[in-house]
Amino acid sequence: MKEWLTKNWVWVLMGTVLVVGGAVGGCLATEKKEKKHPPTITTTALPEGAVGMPYPAITLTASGGKTPYIWSDVNDTLQTYGLSLDPNTGEITGTPIQATPSGGVTVTIKVRDANKKTAQKDLTLVIYPELQITTTTLPDAQNGQTGYSATLTATGGTGTYTWRMVSGSLPPYLEFDSSGLISGDIAPDASANSPYNFTVEVTDGLQTVQADLSITVHTRLQITTTTLPEGEVGVTYSFTFQAAYGAQPYKWYDVNGTLATYGLTLDTNTGVVTGTPTTATDAGGVSVTIQVTDANNITADKTFTLIIWHALQITTDHLAPATEGAPYSLQLQATGGKSTSYQWSLVSGSLPNGLNFSNDGIISGTPDNGTSTGSPYPFTVELTDGIATVQATLWLDVQAASQPLRIMTESLPPAKTDEDYSFTLQAEGGDGNYTWSMVAPSGSAFNLDSSTGELSGKPSNANYEPLLVKVQDGSGNSHTRLLGVRIAAWSREVVKEGWAIIGGSLLYDKKRGCTLLFLPSLDGLKVFWVRGTTVIKEELLCSAFTLSVDAATTTDGIPAVAFSALHPTAANGFAVYYATYNGSAWTLETVDESNGKADDISLAFDDSGTPYIAAYDEDSDYLRYYERSGAVWNVAEFDKGVSDRGEGVRIAVDSGGNLHFAYVHNQMLRYAFYDGSTWSCEDIAIAGDDVESPSLLIYQGKPHIGCTNSDRPQHVWFDGSDWNVEPISGGLFFAAAGVWLAADSQGELYAAYCVMLPYMSVEVAHRVGYANWQTETAIDYFPVAGGTLIVFDDNDNPIVGAGNVLGLVAVATKTAGVWSHTYVSGPSAVGASAASPDGETFYLLAGDWKQAAVVLHTYDGTSWTSTPIMTDVHVIDTAITLDSKNNIHIAFQDWCTGTVYYGFYDGSDWVVEKVALGVWAESPSVAIAIDSNDNPAIVYASNKRILYATKRNNVWETTDPGFSDVNGDGLALFFNSNGNPVILYPQDFGLECVWFDGSTWKNHTYDSGNACDAPAAVTNGNTLYCFYYVWGVGLRLLEMDMNTPANGSTKTALAGVTAEQIAASFDPSTGKLFASYFSQDEMSVFFVSSSGGTWTAEAIEGGVFPTGIVMLCDKNGNNHIFYSATGDIVHARQPQP
Repeated sequence: MKEWLTKNWVWVLMGTVLVVGGAVGGCLATEKKEKKHPPTITTTALPEGAVGMPYPAITLTASGGKTPYIWSDVNDTLQTYGLSLDPNTGEITGTPIQATPSGGVTVTIKVRDANKKTAQKDLTLVIYPELQITTTTLPDAQNGQTGYSATLTATGGTGTYTWRMVSGSLPPYLEFDSSGLISGDIAPDASANSPYNFTVEVTDGLQTVQADLSITVHTRLQITTTTLPEGEVGVTYSFTFQAAYGAQPYKWYDVNGTLATYGLTLDTNTGVVTGTPTTATDAGGVSVTIQVTDANNITADKTFTLIIWHALQITTDHLAPATEGAPYSLQLQATGGKSTSYQWSLVSGSLPNGLNFSNDGIISGTPDNGTSTGSPYPFTVELTDGIATVQATLWLDVQAASQPLRIMTESLPPAKTDEDYSFTLQAEGGDGNYTWSMVAPSGSAFNLDSSTGELSGKPSNANYEPLLVKVQDGSGNSHTRLLGVRIAAWSREVVKEGWAIIGGSLLYDKKRGCTLLFLPSLDGLKVFWVRGTTVIKEELLCSAFTLSVDAATTTDGIPAVAFSALHPTAANGFAVYYATYNGSAWTLETVDESNGKADDISLAFDDSGTPYIAAYDEDSDYLRYYERSGAVWNVAEFDKGVSDRGEGVRIAVDSGGNLHFAYVHNQMLRYAFYDGSTWSCEDIAIAGDDVESPSLLIYQGKPHIGCTNSDRPQHVWFDGSDWNVEPISGGLFFAAAGVWLAADSQGELYAAYCVMLPYMSVEVAHRVGYANWQTETAIDYFPVAGGTLIVFDDNDNPIVGAGNVLGLVAVATKTAGVWSHTYVSGPSAVGASAASPDGETFYLLAGDWKQAAVVLHTYDGTSWTSTPIMTDVHVIDTAITLDSKNNIHIAFQDWCTGTVYYGFYDGSDWVVEKVALGVWAESPSVAIAIDSNDNPAIVYASNKRILYATKRNNVWETTDPGFSDVNGDGLALFFNSNGNPVILYPQDFGLECVWFDGSTWKNHTYDSGNACDAPAAVTNGNTLYCFYYVWGVGLRLLEMDMNTPANGSTKTALAGVTAEQIAASFDPSTGKLFASYFSQDEMSVFFVSSSGGTWTAEAIEGGVFPTGIVMLCDKNGNNHIFYSATGDIVHARQPQP
């Protein structure tokens, strides 16, 4: 009963009436109700559809419940995708408008029956994107191409595609498969029927789409360029590669990067090669492989030959003179370029009548009579090789039918004492019937054969002998030349050539379009012919010691020079000479051989062409001037009322023929004027009381003087009533030197001078108003400058010459507003030092100022090799030593920057490092030693202090021992047997010995109270030997035990000698001690040895002025002395006993 009630009765509480299982109104219903079941959706899945295609027909189905059914999309999802659901039939229809996500979307379907019973079910709807063929084009192909491959692509649909070709055809040999891959090779002649059009179809099972495609077959891609144009170093190169066929755009590649090696660049996109070649190829060229790639990644390669020639250059810089009426033929020379394509032409100027210039560069013909009167003939030639074009300006001198007689020999080889000497002088010109004579000296060690010109003799003493020789022909013509011969006691070789000057002069030869630079030295007067900054010719005007020089052009443009040089019979050893250039040789005449020494000399001409020479001899305080009258030189001393006047004397002649002089008197500027009858001389007090190096110019009819006062450049001039002075400066200079005034053709005033501090340069200043000078730098770095000169060329371009205190010379020119310069000459052996590991191999270290380097010269017993260790340094002193493994250790000082360097060579590489900066000393010195552990130590002079530097933990540490007051050259450093350093250096009051005893620095002074100089020391075990010079006493020798440095003994080895530079050596096999020294008084190098306790000196060579002297003893006990002579490095070998 309970169960029945539960299933069939309904209890309803309505208000307060309880109705149970019956009708309202109190009746009890007894009728049984029918059971009602809900419907069930029987559809299990929805078909997949695709965007844009009618959705596959489907009618949802259900079971149960009471029909009819009502269908609904609960979330309206179908509508979102473009479908509709018929609520009465359950049919889904429509065309999908968008794709579902890849996994489909959920569609919730609801069905309601007639009893309003409902059911729901989630179904997945998948709508695929529209199927599309995305391949629109296919890669082009080329005949014979292998491995063609292209895969067709599609998007949308189910992602499972099947392809087929429905129409058209592929190029022969290609195949098409159902994956959409087109592959295979291309027939060699397939391009004949190109293009190949066809239609493809793809289906994914739901959709099917088609597309029209095409393959174009080209003739095969190829590089059509056949050759590369030839190039030339320094000449702009431009060329474009060409290709044909294939599909553009092309990409270009230099396969091996060869073009870049020669300074060229290939543009990948354009195929253009550009650049300026930097390196030449071999004559046969180099291979360059070029690859081109087209738009379809098809490639083609081709190998070319690239030829880059060396830079084209005309090497002929001066011409042999021609003679009237004599056949002449000369081939101009050139290097570089493509020599087989040379074409020459004459672009300006002219040759003398009778001579022709051919396009192969030959000057030929016979100069007409009378053409010598127009000599020289300047002209410009041009050379082209089809790639580059270059020009050169030359000149041709034409001599009269009778060629001037001249001695061609410029210098003599050195002689050796007690050995036969023979050398034959050469001459040319005249009538060929030569007679030779020795003008002077009469007591020469040499004889000159009058018929052959052979110079012979057997000199007995080491010396330097000037010879004045003359040649005369049968017609009475003559030529005289001053020569000098060095007589050495030992065999002599030049390790490295140099040329150290002691002054100089400069002129511009307008007829020949070049600058003449006159550089005097101990070996003579050398003339450098310079065009721009290129030396085109150099010659020795004389080969005897030349003390001073000045040059000028005559009024008719002939180069002329006055100089003071050795004379064989001159009273004081020197004569004043005057020479002019006749187009082939310098014509020399002696001006004064009685009082010819001139520390300063100056040359000028009046308007009529009369030469005047001013000269000053410092030793005799002799100030004079010379005037030539016909063939006679008249001399007159002037300004004799004061003494110590004449230093730096300059002469100028105004348009009225009046003489003007400027010079220094007691450090004041002094001026003298002579009108032909009356002298007036005065000090120019306004110029200051510390004046140096005056130059003199007659400018706008008045004297103008350039000079320094307290090292400041200034301009001093007379305005007709008073003297005026103004500074020449574009800024604050601490130190300047050598002010030279000049005016260009427009009357503009210029000054050139050297700046020494705070930087080192050569400046040119242009006066634009009172105390207003516009300065520019001609040479941005010129070390330790001394003096300058300035002239102007035909185009008013300034040309500056500069020299420094060690004999370095530079020339600077300004062209098109740009300055350039070159070093013309300089010393190659400054501050030399030497070492030997075995008594056979020699290491010689020296500063080369022309090369701006510190150089190691190595002698292997037979020959020398030179190795620059460091460049861009101007070394003033060096030191070298060896460690226990014979590795080389060096120290050197760059004078200009005040840097002390240390260098080490382990047999394969050099390591150079800085030890100290800002080092300065009046007499820079450096020494190096190696301790028992092979650690280096260095001592150097700085501000009259001696500083000791050692290397600890790869850092250089400097110590001041505290006893320094160095003054003079020479410095020695050794380690004693206790491993402690011992130092020797000169002072004004003795030879100072400083040592470290393990805890403190100590000192002892030898020859206390005497000025000492130039110590040179060697050791034998723990015993030290030191030669040094005591002023007024001579050469002294110190011997001491380095463990007790204060207990040494001293003695005089050579009394009365002067020894400004000293070297020492020791022969360990015999225990003998040796020395060598340079005496400035005698200008000679001496060798010192002892026998039986007596020391003697032997002259090795005279006429030298070294900038360093060192010596070594070889394994056979023979000494080798190294010194500089006129900038050369000389190696003198002791004769075998």
